Formats: sequence, structure tokens, C-alpha cells
Amino acid sequence: ECTKQMHLKLSANLIIRGGVYMAKRISWFLLTVLVVFGTLVTTAGAAEFQPVRLETLTHEELSQPPANLPASEASAHASGSFDASVKPHSVSSAYETFYLEPDETVVIQAFYSPVFASVDFGLIAPDGLFYSANATNGRFYNVFRVNQRGAYSLAIRNNSDTAISVNGNINY
Repeated sequence: ECTKQMHLKLSANLIIRGGVYMAKRISWFLLTVLVVFGTLVTTAGAAEFQPVRLETLTHEELSQPPANLPASEASAHASGSFDASVKPHSVSSAYETFYLEPDETVVIQAFYSPVFASVDFGLIAPDGLFYSANATNGRFYNVFRVNQRGAYSLAIRNNSDTAISVNGNINY
């Protein structure tokens, strides 16, 4: 009887240890799969958003100077967040400019409402032209590669008949 109880305890211990061991192996396997999958998704996402050279974008001279966003909403270093309201059929730009060298990149990520509005986001370059890309469905993400040395500023154009609210981040 005593031997039978010891045998049962020993078997129970082996099952518990085996279960713990198996649980650890499964956990490591799942963690490995998640890391590999995350790396693949990140790599695919990065390939999807290659920098766009400014000279390849739609660009034009603005007929009127853009309205300035309040200085508190723009950063002298162009790294940070912005919030703005842009009137219908108008362009607003950051009051502060930031200095870039050729081949540096600027990342703009923004959300706006109403989502049906037609909105262009871009940069006013040292040559005075507004280089822009159109946003869709209430959000915008783009990486711009500049080709000129000089002062740049963020600009937002509202092409719609209604005012829009915009918030986002800019980094270079």
C-alpha cells in the first residue's frame, strides 16, 4: 500500500513536472512565433512607406500666403504634435520653420475630421513651393525626402467646403 502511494505520488510529480516543462516549451514556441511574425509585419510595413522625393510630388506656388498655425502648435525642431483647424479652401502652415539638408526625411502622420474632406499635407520648401500629397479617409501618413538645403514648414490644405480639425505628429 505504501509503495503504491509512493508510486502514485512519483507519477503525479512527473506529470506535473512534465506539464510545466511542456507549458514552458509551448510558451517559448509561441513567443518565438510572435517575434518572427512581428518582424515580418514590421518589415513589410516599412517597405510600404518608402520616402517620397519632394520633386516627384505635386507642387505649386501658392496664390496667397498660408495662414499660420499658432506658434504653440508648431515646434521649432519639427518633432512633436500639432492640432489645427483649417478653413474651407485654404492653406495653413506652421509659423516656425525647420532647417533640413538634402536627403533628410520628414515623417508626417495626421488624422482629420470630417473624414470625407479632401486634404493635402506637405511641406513648403525653400524654393517657396508647396509640395503635397493627398490624404484619404481621415488619415495621412507619408515620409518625405527633401532635395534642397534650407528652411521648411509643415503645410495643410483643406480642399473641401467645410472647416476641418487636424491633429498629428511631425518628425525629422
